[in-house]
Parts: sequence; C-alpha cells; structure tokens
Amino acid sequence: FKEVPVGARLKTLDANSVKVEVTESDARVTGVIVAGLEKKGNLAKDDTVYIDKGKKDRLVNGNVLRVFRSSKTVEDPFRKDKITLPSVELGKLMVIEAGDDTSACVITESLGVIYIGDSVSTAKANQ
Repeated sequence: FKEVPVGARLKTLDANSVKVEVTESDARVTGVIVAGLEKKGNLAKDDTVYIDKGKKDRLVNGNVLRVFRSSKTVEDPFRKDKITLPSVELGKLMVIEAGDDTSACVITESLGVIYIGDSVSTAKANQ
C-alpha cells in the first residue's frame, strides 16, 4: 500500500487478519504505548501503535483499552499541601494483533494528541 525500503522485513498478508471483532477483556491489564507505526510520535485516531502487553497478560485481538496520561502532583494553594490531579483521558484503542509480550493496536478514538509513553488499561467495549 506504500513504498517499501530496501532491507525491510516482509510478512504475507492474511486477508482474515484485518477483520477483528470487539471482545471484552477478562483481565485488568495496564501498560504503556511503546511505539507508533513508522516511528510516528504524535498519534491520533486511525494510527497504529504498539503496547508493552500481549497474550501473556491475557490480551486478545479485539480487546478495547483506554488511553490516558497521568497527571502531576501539585501544591494546593488553599490548603498548602500536595494533591495529585486526575489522569487525563485521551482516547481508546483496540488490539488488532496480540503477540506474546506486545500487541499492535489501532487508535479508534482520540480526544487529544497521544504520545509514546502514555498509559493504557483495559476497558469495557461499550464504555
């Protein structure tokens, strides 16, 4: 579907591998986005990303995960103590190919820019 650089590794296209049914995860899984397809850094809807969790963590094709960014701890100006702000919800992704230790996912919804290092956790498919 696009140019292929010399020395690139190739894989046969399996027409059935593109079809993925949404499935509920039976495990609570938390992880991190470790890479974007083609080393892309600013990620959004329809981009492919890779996460650090896979079949060994009980992820399967079709599992939905939410994407979020942890917030900072800041000083409360009124009480003069530290508080941690809530995480910022950034979107959702779906596992399209679960490997043993990592998974390829497609971002299905983005509410803001998603970066490598943002956190993911399993979510109910209808949430």
